[in-house]
Amino acid sequence: MPTPRKIETVSTLTEKLNRAQLVVVADYRGDGKGMSVADMTELRRKLREHGGEVVVAKNTLLKIAAHNTGHEALDPLLAGPTAVTLGYDDVSKVAKALLDYLKSGNKSFTVRGALLGNTLLPADALEQVTKLPSREQALAQV
Repeated sequence: MPTPRKIETVSTLTEKLNRAQLVVVADYRGDGKGMSVADMTELRRKLREHGGEVVVAKNTLLKIAAHNTGHEALDPLLAGPTAVTLGYDDVSKVAKALLDYLKSGNKSFTVRGALLGNTLLPADALEQVTKLPSREQALAQV
């Protein structure tokens, strides 16, 4: 029987996945040592500046939330220590902030794949997401 805490967590994750335009799934212990609290705090700060956030949750709860939102494509990515980066408004800025963080030399955070809208992308496609026009640019083109 699910506990009230797990029900609340799934509800929160479902709401966040519903709002997210970009979902990046990563292993946050890529080099075996894991991320330090300072590294995770720095990543969260950088993402928050661009309208994103990073969430660490149990894979079973993430899978339930993914199924609740129709994002079953995430299932194969949800194995092992999982951190999910969510981009809400300007996905290119969130992807760029995440890519900049990865290029800074932190080997503990390894991207497994991403979901842009309803399209599953491989890990190496994150760079193409950074080249998408911002929300303001897209609206100006219309």
